[in-house]
Amino acid sequence: MSSLVALAPATPAAVSALNLPRDAAGRLRCFGIETGAHIQVVRRAVLGGPLLVRIGCTDVILRRDVARQIEVTPL
Repeated sequence: MSSLVALAPATPAAVSALNLPRDAAGRLRCFGIETGAHIQVVRRAVLGGPLLVRIGCTDVILRRDVARQIEVTPL
């Protein structure tokens, strides 16, 4: 397992854990980001900016500090 931040763009992965407070994890679940969901990094902003990730056909922009708390397993 590794952090979503460490995942190379276009590499499919499965979410292993959300190491976030309950309210923050709940907001992510509304976008389909939950344990077992398939996710991939589409693009990274420069200088430590946010990540654009894809879950199914939904694209979501995540702050890097939030993405760092999402553990994934490459598929």
